[in-house]
Amino acid sequence: MLHWRRATPSKPEGVVRQRVQFLSPDGAVMSSAEMDFHLRVAPYVRNVVWFNALPLAGEGTYTFRIAVKAGKQWRAVGEASYELSYQKPATGQKVRLQ
Repeated sequence: MLHWRRATPSKPEGVVRQRVQFLSPDGAVMSSAEMDFHLRVAPYVRNVVWFNALPLAGEGTYTFRIAVKAGKQWRAVGEASYELSYQKPATGQKVRLQ
């Protein structure tokens, strides 16, 4: 979920294009989603970006990178990361995958 607000709350703004990229631990773009939103009517907007599934490329730090279109270029405005690691079963513990 992304929360956007006007730079000046009383001044309506135009359409903004946003992009959310899902990056593997080595920095490769594994998935991407784009959408437009506008801040004409309300001084803020919340966008929900839904990925049906996230591809994995092994253990490491995965990153969601958020950018907005500025002319013909994309400008990074934020990111969120998480660490994926596999837990090894204890000795003698049975592992059941479903």
